[in-house]
Amino acid sequence: MTFPGGRFAPVMGSPGDEGPIGDWWVYEDLHRPLTRLDTAVGYDRGEIKLEVITYEQMRPGSYDVPQRLADMDVNHVQSALCFPTFPRFCGQTFTEAKDRELGLLSVRAYNDWMVEEWCGPAARGRLIPLTLIPLWDAELAAQEVRRNASRGVRAVAFSEIPPHLGLPSVHTDD
Repeated sequence: MTFPGGRFAPVMGSPGDEGPIGDWWVYEDLHRPLTRLDTAVGYDRGEIKLEVITYEQMRPGSYDVPQRLADMDVNHVQSALCFPTFPRFCGQTFTEAKDRELGLLSVRAYNDWMVEEWCGPAARGRLIPLTLIPLWDAELAAQEVRRNASRGVRAVAFSEIPPHLGLPSVHTDD
């Protein structure tokens, strides 16, 4: 998925010039390196660390759908629910965005990529999309759930304790 130009063009950066070479996600003020822990498949347990890596060092099944399915076949895995990594498990990265418009566009773009590309036709139904919602706005969240449900999505990531994210509780009127 590409976003040519514009205010919201994503950037893969390399902050700083000290330490090991690695690929980074850059989103607003957040600079998060890719780590071996993000793509642990194919490494011995002792090699799985929070050390920075590049895409070239990853097993292709970490980012290539046919390779992921081949890895799943080797491990006798029929299907997999696909949890987010960079956005964090319920999309906190986008929820914490200073720019709410950017956050909403990021949630939608992530879901489009998840549904149409990562879990799209090449996945042959074996990769199950787990979509995100804009947790900061109930109406927008409901719209995103309906949008993705219309595409066959049946799973949504949600925080178990929204107040820990600075959001209202789902259990009280607070």
